[in-house]
Amino acid sequence: MTDTESLTPPRRPGATLTQLLLMGTLLIAGVVSLARQSAALQAFLLGGEDRLLRLSHALLPPAPPAGLAVVTLDEATAQRLGTPPWPREIYARFLQQLCQRHPRVIAMDFVFVGHEAQDAGDDALAGAMRACGNVLLPSHIDEFGRHVSPEPTLAAAALGYGIVNKPHGADFVVRRGRTWWSDARGVFVDYAFEVKAAAVMLDVPLPRIERLERAVLLRGPRGTVTLPSRRDGTVPIRYAYLPSEITTLNFAEVLEGRLPAEAVRDKLVLVGLTFRDRDVHRTPLGPMPGLHIIANTVLMFLSGRSLVELPFPLELLMLWLLALLTLLLTYRLPARHSAALVGLGVAGALGLHLTLWWQGLLWHWSLPVGVMGLVYASTSLYRSVVLHRETAALKRQAITDELTQLFTFRYWQLRLRLEIERVRRYQAPLSLLMLDIDHFKQVNDTYGHLAGNAVLQTVATLLREALRTTDIPGRYGGEEFGVMLPHTNAAGASICAENIRRRIAEYRFTLPNHPEGLRVTISVGVAALDELGLHTAEELIQVADEALYAAKHAGRNRVVMGTWQTIEAGQAIPPAPPERG
Repeated sequence: MTDTESLTPPRRPGATLTQLLLMGTLLIAGVVSLARQSAALQAFLLGGEDRLLRLSHALLPPAPPAGLAVVTLDEATAQRLGTPPWPREIYARFLQQLCQRHPRVIAMDFVFVGHEAQDAGDDALAGAMRACGNVLLPSHIDEFGRHVSPEPTLAAAALGYGIVNKPHGADFVVRRGRTWWSDARGVFVDYAFEVKAAAVMLDVPLPRIERLERAVLLRGPRGTVTLPSRRDGTVPIRYAYLPSEITTLNFAEVLEGRLPAEAVRDKLVLVGLTFRDRDVHRTPLGPMPGLHIIANTVLMFLSGRSLVELPFPLELLMLWLLALLTLLLTYRLPARHSAALVGLGVAGALGLHLTLWWQGLLWHWSLPVGVMGLVYASTSLYRSVVLHRETAALKRQAITDELTQLFTFRYWQLRLRLEIERVRRYQAPLSLLMLDIDHFKQVNDTYGHLAGNAVLQTVATLLREALRTTDIPGRYGGEEFGVMLPHTNAAGASICAENIRRRIAEYRFTLPNHPEGLRVTISVGVAALDELGLHTAEELIQVADEALYAAKHAGRNRVVMGTWQTIEAGQAIPPAPPERG
């Protein structure tokens, strides 16, 4: 540390509770705003929730669902039936065989759009649907936002039809389904395929389905079932089952009449394609055919365990409280204690998420955990910066004289020894000045010690202003000062000393209650390390001190060069004449 201007100790840094609250609130507002606007951040946070859901599912696998059977048409079945599309007569034969086994509802995930080339296929399929009386068909929203219904003959023969489209997230993961759909103008279009399937299973006539602002009501003989949703009709899907955990039947077995009646009696039968390269979507539990996404959604509706999202203001309040608690713990407690408590808080957030999820409440844990981690990291970094600044300030206080803001005697001596070792290594010159205020005792006796302190402070300020940033001043004791002049020979040191002496002699010191001011002078002793052949700090100080005493004996207010000859002879360098003007 050679810059004399850096010796003033800074204000001790810290933060009040109000500042912490403000800092935490601004941080949360920034993170929430970023999370709601950044698709990449949303995908990252939701991906963490998906991993937790997969872990929970692996640790606590669900019981096989009752009342549901899935009939799949996969690649092996397609090899037996030929390349799709298949004649609609095949679906008619399939329904004839299936209806003989008395399923409760048949939900066929096949979009029959337009007439078949031969009307006999449409007529056969429509007849089979009317004979069953419980067949649901899907409709969909095309890429232009238009509602595409089944072929009118088939739509009239079916019990009803519903929309099967699902919204995709920013990462193309299907996490949400729909209870109903509206067009771009907000006009209601139709209910979702799964809602109508659940309604039929609950003996609710399709016209009795009722839509509210944030829910769909199924009013039937068993009571009213509420399916909560957002204002746009979307709803989180409670993924509880992998495709392998749902009873799966083969389309060809049904078509050939080899299906036991017990496999589908009084059940909801979902029928659809499960090709590996067709209608397969990413879900929180992994890749899944659209047919099994429908199955998870319908089972959620039938179980009455639809997920309800916490209101955003409540979620934001919980987020703020967790972040504030994290901030206070991190700022007030030791690092190892706060880290342990924050770790417990993260584990608690995960546990709370799973608990609420099982209770049907969706609380996105990833954002609180992310905010807690960010708050912990930010506060820890802030604490480290504060600690570093406070340590530096304490170090400066320990080595800085409180009155003059120069180095203390002890530290200045240490620096002198280090400077001597350095100049010896690099063969560089080094000079030393010893300064003493003339008749300083009279200043204290005449004007008081407060005035004397003011003189000391002003002399120190003038001294710093006259020196280079590489020079090292210190308070040697009382009214005596020492200055190291690195890379300065005897001639340069004499010029510097004379400049300091003249600057102080010409300065008018303003003292309290003494508007007329005061003039003081100094005496300076100079010693050059190499030119005197000195080797230690003690020798250099001794020579400079002897030169200072010589200046005192010679009449004060002067500079004396400390050579052995001048010290022995008591000679002194006379003051330079005042400059003109």
